[in-house]
Amino acid sequence: MIDRRTLIKAGLTTALLASINWDKAIRTAAETVASGAINIIWFEAAACDGDTESAIQATDPDLIQVLLGKSHVVPPGTVALRFQHVVMPEWGERALEVLHLAAAGRLDPFVLVLEGAVPPDEKAGAPPGSDMFCFVGEENGKPITCLEWMRRLLPRAVAFVSVGNCASYGGFAGNYVWEKDYFRRMGFDYFDKFPSGYGKSPTGNVGFFDDKRRGHKGLVHLLPEAEPFRRFIDGECVPTAPGQANCRPAVAVPGCPANGNGILKTVANLVLWVKGLMPLPELDEFARPKFIFGPTVHENCPRAAWYAAGDFRKTA
Repeated sequence: MIDRRTLIKAGLTTALLASINWDKAIRTAAETVASGAINIIWFEAAACDGDTESAIQATDPDLIQVLLGKSHVVPPGTVALRFQHVVMPEWGERALEVLHLAAAGRLDPFVLVLEGAVPPDEKAGAPPGSDMFCFVGEENGKPITCLEWMRRLLPRAVAFVSVGNCASYGGFAGNYVWEKDYFRRMGFDYFDKFPSGYGKSPTGNVGFFDDKRRGHKGLVHLLPEAEPFRRFIDGECVPTAPGQANCRPAVAVPGCPANGNGILKTVANLVLWVKGLMPLPELDEFARPKFIFGPTVHENCPRAAWYAAGDFRKTA
């Protein structure tokens, strides 16, 4: 239960974040990451790379500039983004080693960014083997599923950001299959094994947060490892310090793809919160930051003033 003082503070926080010079804030976050104080692990599951493309094209500095030290903000040779499979220079086993280091606590503290939906396994209430639709790397000759990586990384993350509809709520990857009768006639009963309230897509993909429109539970309510984030999302707690064991912030930046500036602003916000330089954003019912998703597209339109003034072009 959130008290009155916390509610007022959240409202003032939204107003503050809406008035911030975000170009300067993003640069400050990039400098913080480059210094090695805060790491970023950007993990992609079942996705199309659309959100990565959006972030790369967002603003100055973009992901490649930060990673390669091509920006005046980040010194040359400094790797700011620890893991992002599209733009990181490492590949194969060397890239996987970064994930292993993060899971082992060798890269603490880090902000975990998820791009793409994740298919749960039987332990999380899904049909047997459904988690094999998404895996990254191998260990002892066996694939490491994306769900397993979430189980390993979430306990170490000081904050979490989902980018895009798929990572946030399941998105396109979590769509229903309406032709179930056809599959039944073919002797394929896979969809009949899905429990109630679980995504009935071919892969069973879900996002991190609950999909309130389709009634899917997200990883935040399926994985015990996500408990500190669940308590934050369900309004049971407010983090008082980064790395708090029982309460950690999680924020959704949905979109198909998500807006690149929105991604960088949110990640920068959480990085600077970890450093104690910025408050956490106030979230709406879908776990989205209100300072980004509060106004409508129309309200942010540069032509909105002419509309409000009734200054329209006359037709013949």
